[in-house]
Amino acid sequence: EWLEVDLGRNEFVRAIDVWGAARARARLQYPMVVDEGSLAPFQVHFITENGETSNVLHFDDHSSVFSRTGILGVARHVRISRQLQDGSAALAVLELQVWAEQEWECSRQCLHGRCVLDQRREDLICECDADWAGEMCNVHMLMTWRHLPFGVGGVREDSFWDQRLFDEAVNDLRAVQFPERCEAADSVNIRFENRGAAATFNYIGGLLSLSYLQGKTLILPTDDAWVYAHNQGCTDFECYFEPWTSCPENTTNKTGSFQMARSTHEMVFAMVPNKFARKGLLFWRVVLAAFLFRVRPDILQELDVNSTMSRMRWSRPVLGIHIRVGDSCNKWALHFNGTCLPLSVHLSAIRTMIDRYGAKTVFIATDDSTVPGRVRKEMARWQLASPPLVVALEEGWLGDRTATSSNFQENGVPASKWIEHRLQQGELEKKKIALQVIMDLLLLAEADIFILHLASNLSRLAFALAIHRQKRIPPFISVDGPMCYHWQICCELSPDGTSTMC
Repeated sequence: EWLEVDLGRNEFVRAIDVWGAARARARLQYPMVVDEGSLAPFQVHFITENGETSNVLHFDDHSSVFSRTGILGVARHVRISRQLQDGSAALAVLELQVWAEQEWECSRQCLHGRCVLDQRREDLICECDADWAGEMCNVHMLMTWRHLPFGVGGVREDSFWDQRLFDEAVNDLRAVQFPERCEAADSVNIRFENRGAAATFNYIGGLLSLSYLQGKTLILPTDDAWVYAHNQGCTDFECYFEPWTSCPENTTNKTGSFQMARSTHEMVFAMVPNKFARKGLLFWRVVLAAFLFRVRPDILQELDVNSTMSRMRWSRPVLGIHIRVGDSCNKWALHFNGTCLPLSVHLSAIRTMIDRYGAKTVFIATDDSTVPGRVRKEMARWQLASPPLVVALEEGWLGDRTATSSNFQENGVPASKWIEHRLQQGELEKKKIALQVIMDLLLLAEADIFILHLASNLSRLAFALAIHRQKRIPPFISVDGPMCYHWQICCELSPDGTSTMC
């Protein structure tokens, strides 16, 4: 069997991406999307208008995404085919992307947006519809789990980002959260879910969105102390982050505080203010994340991110990877009929991103200090001409991470507690764990390209912070499904990108 793309005329092909078949899993199963197995071995033929083959590429690696860049050949037809030794030729392909030298024609190539004049470039660009991204507005950010534009920065400007609108949104939030006068009638006291650090942030982002839409100042109750607060003079988020409001808690009537009903979560987390609706839900979530995740200057000084990157010898482009092998692993089997993904899934994605973007440094954020060494060992077998440097926070940085990995046991039995439960019971030092999480998020957000778990709140938060830093959608692969805009796992994804909360 074979699949062929007709470019319409002979072109210099600069890159190809082959995505193997994938399928969505049933409700309450993790991960949301699974690959149907490797395509390899297969071949890609570059065929000219007169039928001559200018080049043939052979792919033998076991992967779900295959990528090659450079001048790969002159072709009008790019054909992928497969023939196994047993004579079978089944070909299961999700997508074949071909990047060729073509003159930009916005009216023809802008797929989900409109052509507008870019004054700086004196050229037309494709301004994307809500939640669409990419140079041609061909990637729906709530539906895709892979975005591999040509080059780290792309060939053309990605119109997803709008700095003026972002600044306006942040200023609007500040005006509501830091009013000239704090009045009970203009504020709301809503209890938050005291869960994982990133999950709590994303949940509070939903509360902030709800209060902003009502034109009210969000004030969080302090009688339920944040589980990561270290109790050394503070019991809330201001232990580590700049204030989110200037209004004291006694501004509101304490009897008026409430917990948001679970039945309203899906509606609340899908809402975008009309003023910013044209940019979509992901843009609004980035605004909320950037407003909330403002680390206190003294904490930033203590963490000293720049010195850490220098000590790690970061060299760009940096591939940032989140590999989750912590407390969630022992819970996936109980709640979602699954467990954390094997390292082989991440290694496949790492090879794709190195081939595609030439990463020089691989930074791994993980809750298991043995993972970086295992990745280095497996990558050594690839015998790359210029292997990237694999780095992570040093073992022992702010304490041993063994206690937070999935291998942690109690009386010889794998622990089934969330880290947050152990923090509440005094088994772990709160400040050390909090600073580990903050440092991982800050370092991940500094990367250029990503391999993430977008079903994970930590990956989602790091990705939002990275979008804010880069002012664009960076290249990424999510190993467990599309971006989830809720504060928990998303289920039952709809064609418009909306979903239910598991």
